[in-house]
Amino acid sequence: MGCDPKLKDFPYELNAGFLVDVARRAGQAIMEVYEGHEQDWGVQLKGDDSPLTKADLSANKVICDALSEAFPEIPITSEENKKVDWSVRKEYTYSWCVDPLDGTKEFLKRNGQFATLIALLKGSEAVLGLVQVPVTGQTYWAAKGRGAYVRDAQGKETRLRCREFDEKDEGLTIIVSRTHRGPKLEEFLSRYSNPKYIQLGSALKFTKICENEAQVYPRMAPTCEWDTAAPHVVLSEAGGGDPPVREVHRGRGAAGALGGGPRQEPTGVLQQGVGPEPVLHRVRKEEELTAGGA
Repeated sequence: MGCDPKLKDFPYELNAGFLVDVARRAGQAIMEVYEGHEQDWGVQLKGDDSPLTKADLSANKVICDALSEAFPEIPITSEENKKVDWSVRKEYTYSWCVDPLDGTKEFLKRNGQFATLIALLKGSEAVLGLVQVPVTGQTYWAAKGRGAYVRDAQGKETRLRCREFDEKDEGLTIIVSRTHRGPKLEEFLSRYSNPKYIQLGSALKFTKICENEAQVYPRMAPTCEWDTAAPHVVLSEAGGGDPPVREVHRGRGAAGALGGGPRQEPTGVLQQGVGPEPVLHRVRKEEELTAGGA
């Protein structure tokens, strides 16, 4: 595998192989439910009307049990765990940020476009991330300063590197969400010349950028920490655009800052890939962030 992550002040040894295995076991737990009868999925609605299934809960247990046993002093923030107030979380030196099943709506559609996301945060910065794709068995992972990799179901690992492009190029491939569209997005898309479009759900959009199957991913709708922490690290280490938060930033500086509040609220657009302006991501300042969903 690629080099194991090295963090000078992290109180435990980090082993990439172990973390990839945890992500893959979570993916296998999801597939056990996915391949069963739909009436056994245990679908319910959470307080924000987003769906929850047995697959979400099973994968969450696999991840939280493994991380808690291996790293007992490191707190875990998961979409499916009891919420911890930001006033507490902002004091964490290190913490895990988990979305056990990113793309539950895609899971329910049986289109395979969902993933397991695990990130390690140092303060508010994502420094390690894993994106596991249960349907294919692929695991994308990266650590700050160590590069980005994808490991297939057979164990073969490949380094990920984004190719450069120019926004003025004709025929760029743009990834658009299956569930988040609107006038602002259409206005943004009008700047490109004869683009090609891919519709894709969950954090798989980031992986397509990393593998040079697309160049741009605009995001106008709100997004939560656990949705972007892990894929952010993978994309950044592959050489793609770094989405900072709490300010408008263009260029490669201030990489890796993860949202300060319980929910990241974009007011602009996130542009991924390597280009003349590799980043355009705008979110409200911390004091403007809305409560909920952390």
